[in-house]
Amino acid sequence: GEIMKKDILLLIRTPSEWSEVILILALVIVYIANFSKLSLLPYFKPIFSQFNFLLISFILSSLSLRFPYTQISKEGRGFVLLKSFPINLKEFMLSKVYLYSIFLIPLSGLLNFFVNHIGGIEIIKTMGFTSLSLLNTLELIFISVGFGSIYIKPDATSYGEILSSAGSIVCMVLSMVISGINVLGISLISKNPLSLLILLIPIFVAYFIFNLGYRRLKEVSI
Repeated sequence: GEIMKKDILLLIRTPSEWSEVILILALVIVYIANFSKLSLLPYFKPIFSQFNFLLISFILSSLSLRFPYTQISKEGRGFVLLKSFPINLKEFMLSKVYLYSIFLIPLSGLLNFFVNHIGGIEIIKTMGFTSLSLLNTLELIFISVGFGSIYIKPDATSYGEILSSAGSIVCMVLSMVISGINVLGISLISKNPLSLLILLIPIFVAYFIFNLGYRRLKEVSI
């Protein structure tokens, strides 16, 4: 709780963070205004929701890489000091997940809902992809925090330095693979309801990566 409060205060007091958020919101508005028009194309409408989901997942993967992924390393040498206190490292990681879930999960849900709604997609399909986007975004955040912990750089002095590791590339690629698996799972429901079981794969992967990150943080020397 205290760690999360500190992160929120730091976020509020960092102007550069807010300028990036404002820029992102502006791009999101442009995206909604333009992409929804593609549903007017007869040959594109059947795959409109899937394509929209993947594009929004790419946006959320990029945001997860820029924010949740960098948070562990952003603690800097302070993280090493944290280990000298009786702190639960898993709760420390979860505080990062909770913080950015507050912003990113509603964003993904609203994007999916409004673009599908404006695009004239039936309400059942719209709600299905919107619900899946909430789960998918949570998985992306867990994966980003996990990889950010695996590839922690306590001595990094900038975001560019944190993101320069191979971990950021692997994280981005895996995030899109996870999103693709989720789309596949929900798209096959009409043919076989058991295809929903495919959605368990991303959940397992996110859990696995998060725990790998936890083990890595325990190994970081004081």
